[in-house]
Amino acid sequence: MAEKNEVAKEQEKKKDKKNLPLLSIITIGVAAITLVVSVFSLMTVMKVSAAVQTIVSGKEEEVQSADEVPLSEIEIMKFKDKFILSYPDEQDDSIHNVVVEISFGVRNNDDTADDFNTIKTTFEQKEDIVRDGMEALLNSKSYKAFEGSENISAVKADLIEYLSGIFRSKAVVDIYFNNMLTSHR
Repeated sequence: MAEKNEVAKEQEKKKDKKNLPLLSIITIGVAAITLVVSVFSLMTVMKVSAAVQTIVSGKEEEVQSADEVPLSEIEIMKFKDKFILSYPDEQDDSIHNVVVEISFGVRNNDDTADDFNTIKTTFEQKEDIVRDGMEALLNSKSYKAFEGSENISAVKADLIEYLSGIFRSKAVVDIYFNNMLTSHR
């Protein structure tokens, strides 16, 4: 009987040794899952905390209009060629043409110097791509968008939004229409 007890004890030890790696794997797996959940929870709390801090401090990045920016801080970026746009009249078969030189103002001060340099370099190297997007935006409008100061302001706001998106910066502060000519034939 003593021999059976010893054999039974030996078999239990072998089972315990076989179960030990399985138990270790399960423990490591649970620890890994707990770690991942903790990281996601921490990230969520940090995002919420940053959003609350922005709201409480009122330091959310605001776009300044050109009227609020000193002229000494505005650098002008000018397209090489005029924009020539043609719009069909909605009531008859006539065509409305708009020819305009477009440039845009970029804020350049100590706070925006990096953005300004990035915009300047990108614009110099990729003017055709930027221009193509602006032409597409302008062609999606009607000729009436160039009639009246409110309509022109709305077009300028759309162009500022487009440029801010393409340059990924809020340093673009104004659009300038120079030598604008409209005709109807």
